[in-house]
Amino acid sequence: MTESPVIEKRQTDVNNNLSSVEGAKQIEENFKDLLDKIRYKEMWSNQHFEVFNYEAGTGKSRITQLLLGLYTQKRDDSVLYVQKFSRDGELQSTVDRINEYAKCEVAAYLDSQDNKGSKKRRREKLKSQILVITHRMYEQVCYSEHEDIISGRQILIIDEFPDILDRIKVEMSDIQWLWSNSHKFINSELIEMLARELRDQLHRFEKDPYYIQNVPYYSHEVSNGNMVDDLEDFLSTYKKSEDASIVERILFVLKNGCFYNNQAFHTFNDNVAYKMLDNNIILDANGGLDARYNLSSLFQVKEQPKKYNYSNSSLIHYDVKTSKESLSNYVNFYYQVLEKEPIDLKQRTLFITDKNNFDDLRESLIGHLSAISPLKDPEMLIDKVVSIDYFGNIIGVNTYQMFDKVVILKTPNFDYIDYVLQSHFFDDNEQHDDSISMFNDERVEPIRLTMIAGEFYQALKRINRDNQLPAQYVLFTDNSQAVDMIESELPGINRYDYAFKPKTNQKETESGRQRNWRNCIRDYLLQCKKEGRTQVTKKELRDNLGLQDNSNLSKYLKDLQYFMSQHGIEPEHHHIVFRQ
Repeated sequence: MTESPVIEKRQTDVNNNLSSVEGAKQIEENFKDLLDKIRYKEMWSNQHFEVFNYEAGTGKSRITQLLLGLYTQKRDDSVLYVQKFSRDGELQSTVDRINEYAKCEVAAYLDSQDNKGSKKRRREKLKSQILVITHRMYEQVCYSEHEDIISGRQILIIDEFPDILDRIKVEMSDIQWLWSNSHKFINSELIEMLARELRDQLHRFEKDPYYIQNVPYYSHEVSNGNMVDDLEDFLSTYKKSEDASIVERILFVLKNGCFYNNQAFHTFNDNVAYKMLDNNIILDANGGLDARYNLSSLFQVKEQPKKYNYSNSSLIHYDVKTSKESLSNYVNFYYQVLEKEPIDLKQRTLFITDKNNFDDLRESLIGHLSAISPLKDPEMLIDKVVSIDYFGNIIGVNTYQMFDKVVILKTPNFDYIDYVLQSHFFDDNEQHDDSISMFNDERVEPIRLTMIAGEFYQALKRINRDNQLPAQYVLFTDNSQAVDMIESELPGINRYDYAFKPKTNQKETESGRQRNWRNCIRDYLLQCKKEGRTQVTKKELRDNLGLQDNSNLSKYLKDLQYFMSQHGIEPEHHHIVFRQ
């Protein structure tokens, strides 16, 4: 089929400019789908985002900025470009690159200081053909704030997944505030009744051991419409006060329904929604991995072929728990790691953990360097031979691109309720008439696993960005499914799996064991009472829980004395009695 003269002219405009750029042919081949999406208006859509999962390290951000610079030389469509961070002058750097490619000043950035500062200066920036902002500011736009940022623009390009989910949490302290301040509302009796009902439901969930490993959905039946009206009137009167914040969160629970987890109700803010323009693009190396893209009709993933072959590199997996709780029980964990993966002074190695463990890891690395380096001050090797970074800070960082080894020492888990809310927020077909079994639910598990795998992938790809070096990608984690996903993102990689059992702090382990016994006894007694039983023998309790020593049972029951008094449970000679 012959292209129309209009399409042919548009393609020629961009291609003529691109042809003057070094590597133009390769750019055209590798980024053809993105080029087409930008230059052909017939391919635009204001109904969804098209997600391009160009491989990490292929330069998708810089190529996009190049294309925008060239594009503005022949077209007058205006663009909103959204990037993850503003740190270290990154907004200005993006603007400078685009202007350099355009050979004139077509781009400007807008940050939080511009929203607070001179209105005239802000208006001038808004006139720019290409406006660069952060994810945080785009999120504000999605709240219908600063709408002049998108007004009159045609193309929206977002670098990395735009997570606009606003988590809402209502705890017992919020409900207690509502009860004690019910006199501030017009219908005080209704508000007091609401507080009582929410309190009682929270108590029911807390007392039932079933909800330790299950996340129930809860929709509060509003018996009187005046109740919601009264809460909304309070909001309009007190606006942005701390009290209004509590009332607003309770309103979200009433309107949206919620999930119970860990002594609180959880839901999301439904006043936020993705804002789209005539042409909407997301650049995300995790696009083919992240399960959230598959949940909503808002996203259509345009799969891109892998550019690199990793047959000269290794993926090394140590099967070991590296959750926050597990790490706290290990003895000198980082020294044990360095016995497995010692520092080679001829290599450049990046170690990645979480923010809380950053200082401990640094101290361990300096100690290790003292033993292997001839330097009097081995700390001089930090950031030269060895660097340390942490999850939450690592995405988008390109300063480690010439490193040839990365060691990840922490599994980037979020609270499970966060994965549940992601499912609830993004899934067009989500149903909530049953409980979610933690780590087993077919709706939530793909989100959890792919989000962890995505964090791993982004961290691993901070090194050896252009795949020119034989590299070692080392993971310490027990999440083998996430490792499998990583392997599929690194074609040809040589994978090696090892078991690793670090030494543990015996005292802490024993303390944890005692905590587990107390929890098991508590849950078993609650279950017996829920079943309507009047008593249970201590022998039955020991046999069912596998607790051999009767003296230990007596000690644990003594520790649980307050809990039992609160639930009408009373130990007698050979029995435990349940009072009504």
